[in-house]
Parts: sequence; C-alpha cells; structure tokens
Amino acid sequence: MRGQATRDRELRNWLVAQNPQLSPTIGSLRQEEIFKNNKTSFSLDFLENLSRIKSATERLLNTNDGFVAHSIGVFLLRVIKGQEGASLPQSYVNGSVFPKSGTFDPEHLDGVLYNGSMEIRNNNVILAKQIDLLRFRKVPKQQKTNDIRILGEQVSEVKQVVLGQKDEFDIEKMITDIEPYFMVSGGKKPQVNLSLPVFENAQIQSVENNVDYKICVILYGMHLESGAKAVEALAGNLGAIKKARIAQRKKVA
Repeated sequence: MRGQATRDRELRNWLVAQNPQLSPTIGSLRQEEIFKNNKTSFSLDFLENLSRIKSATERLLNTNDGFVAHSIGVFLLRVIKGQEGASLPQSYVNGSVFPKSGTFDPEHLDGVLYNGSMEIRNNNVILAKQIDLLRFRKVPKQQKTNDIRILGEQVSEVKQVVLGQKDEFDIEKMITDIEPYFMVSGGKKPQVNLSLPVFENAQIQSVENNVDYKICVILYGMHLESGAKAVEALAGNLGAIKKARIAQRKKVA
C-alpha cells in the first residue's frame, strides 16, 4: 500500500517537474457542513469566503494560493458548539459518539451518508463521478466505547477501573487516491459534490441545542503559496496530466 509519505513525494516531484519555479509544501484542506434532515446534497469548494463563517477546525484556501490534492477522506464530526477543537473525525457512525437521542436515529445517518455518492469537478471537467461513499466507511476492530468496567471477582481484590477505549485510527485505511490530481485554485471554483439519499422522515441531524453533526471532507496534498495562477495553468491541461500520471505510475510499478 502506498503511504502518505509516498503520495506526498510523488506529487512534489511531479509538480517540480512541471514547473521548476514551484515550491510545494505538504498540506491539507478541510471543509465541514452540518447535516440537516432535509438536505440531500453538499457542494464544497474549499475556498475562503467572507460570506461564510469558517469553523475553528476548517482549513480553507486563500484566493492567491493553490493546492493540488492526491487523496481525499470523508468523515463525520460530533461538534459541541464552542468546543470545535475537541471533536475528532470519525470514519463510521459509532453509537457512543452518535447515540440515539430524541428523534435522531444513528442508523438513518449511517445509511444516508454511506449510500451516498461523490462527484469531483475541476474547472468544469469531471474527474470522478458517482464515487460510492461506502468506500470511506471504515469500522475499526477496536472501537470507541464510553463504558466503565470493574475488574475483579472477589470483594477483597483490588478492583481496576477501565475507562472506555479509543478507536483504532489508521488514516491510510480512511482515504482514497484522486486520479488525476485534483487542482484547487483560489481564483477558481473547484467542486466536490456529495449526493445523499435522504428520505422522508429521515432523522440525521442533532437534536441537542449545543451540538452539531457534520460531514467533514479533507483533501491531502501540496500547498502552493501564491500559486493560484500556476495551478490554473496545470488544471487547464488535464488530458496531458492524466497521461503523465499513467506513465508515472507504470514507471513506479
């Protein structure tokens, strides 16, 4: 399996080969949207927008910069308002993180999200269509629990309190490659479109006043400071890029 370090190195070398003046640095972009019971789609552009309030954990692109992504991950968040930094991305609907409460039904959220699909567009060119979101549903062998167990059968024994265990977290199992690379320019409007099969009476939003349930999409790749124009130039020749990527992959293989 190709790891993140390999993906980063391949992308950096490829970018410098296209334009020796570029100085790519490892980075990521992250955008979040709140689940609503009647919301059937999300369109993400990963760009800073004055009309939209950015959360404390989002990473959006400045209008002058560029970003080239080699892989993408789709996650869930349970966010307590005002404590955004305490919420870790989840790769499945864990009942201890998203418990059944009021009208909210975790099985509805599980089904609606992972039966959905994704489309990736770059400068009106479709890079990927109808990607099955089920590929991002990763249920680890070790799962997060909130239970407390008392160990020791005899009253005289010293009993141990074991707090709920944490999820096993392996980012390599939770992301997928983008072929060819996904170009994000601060001067354009790339799109990652998510389509969800929300049904009548679906209960997928939080019923707690101070809690939001969110979808979180993260792009992994290379950041190019003041590189908006350079990325636009690359994105304008996606056909050649695709051929070059196939040739590069064959060479590596």
